[in-house]
Amino acid sequence: MSIGAKDLTSEIPQLPGDKNAPVVLYGSDSKDGLDSFSLIREAGYINTTVLDGGFKRWEELGFPLGFGEISKKVDYVSRPKEGVVTKESFLSVASGESLNALLLDVRSDEELGGKDISGTLHIPADEVIDRLVEIPIGKDIYVYCKSGVRAEMIYILLKQKGYNVKYLDMRVGIIDDGSFELQNKG
Repeated sequence: MSIGAKDLTSEIPQLPGDKNAPVVLYGSDSKDGLDSFSLIREAGYINTTVLDGGFKRWEELGFPLGFGEISKKVDYVSRPKEGVVTKESFLSVASGESLNALLLDVRSDEELGGKDISGTLHIPADEVIDRLVEIPIGKDIYVYCKSGVRAEMIYILLKQKGYNVKYLDMRVGIIDDGSFELQNKG
């Protein structure tokens, strides 16, 4: 669904009733995206993110595109998603039990703020396509971010590039000492 920033307030009722539905915003400039982000979050949508670089960046990253008439109605059905790693499997990898697995943190540098899970490779989501050589193709890759939205986007990208990849669809809170908390969305 494509909605101009100036029409967003009147179109919010067209968004899915499920406030956990993923909403990815982009704008012609970062101000459009950030203004829209504030409106969507105020409406209660907690799984919202802004893609820097707008639609052009979406295309550059190789994310899926749809063509044809722009829908004015969003149909969202919550169902198990392909590629989602279980909490237990993620915890097992984070504890270092698997030598053939790698945690990939795609949070922004600002979100990272020096707090990461020990042994994690950190590459911000908007840099992944340019830094693919840093991600070992022979390992099982477990992608995570703060809310799961960018992790899912990078999962799609890496899957298309031939990686054995899964992603964590949970909220991740990282504490100064490197420990972390996982919370279900919603």
